[in-house]
Amino acid sequence: MSCAYGVAARGGFAKSDILIGTDFIPYFEAQRPDIILVLSNEAYPEIKGYIAENTLVVLNSNEVTDYDRSLGKIYSFPFSEMAFELGSLQAVNMIALAFIIGKTGIVKKEALREAVKHKYPGEKEIPFNMKALQRGFKLAEE
Repeated sequence: MSCAYGVAARGGFAKSDILIGTDFIPYFEAQRPDIILVLSNEAYPEIKGYIAENTLVVLNSNEVTDYDRSLGKIYSFPFSEMAFELGSLQAVNMIALAFIIGKTGIVKKEALREAVKHKYPGEKEIPFNMKALQRGFKLAEE
């Protein structure tokens, strides 16, 4: 995984690449990603050049309004609104991640649940995050 810091740490554009494979991965940055999650209008121009015909592009429709509808396979949902309905905008990432996992199956749902419980073990965090994951999984089935 590679991450962008600096301005990103203060609320600007942030980019993370997660590379999954069974063979050695010689380069730390995705060149032609299979999946791209875009949560803000500011991020879209930065990643637009990485979108191929078959790239799954997942957008937060509450924030991303200016994008090329002809690039990639687009799924656009109001993730911010969904997170707010659950009680916190912090759920945006969890809902979007669960949607991606539910849609692609690149990781087993139960493995994701267990990883989230391990990372956020608090008695309030577990039920909240499980609700967010369930919302994203349900969205992938619709």
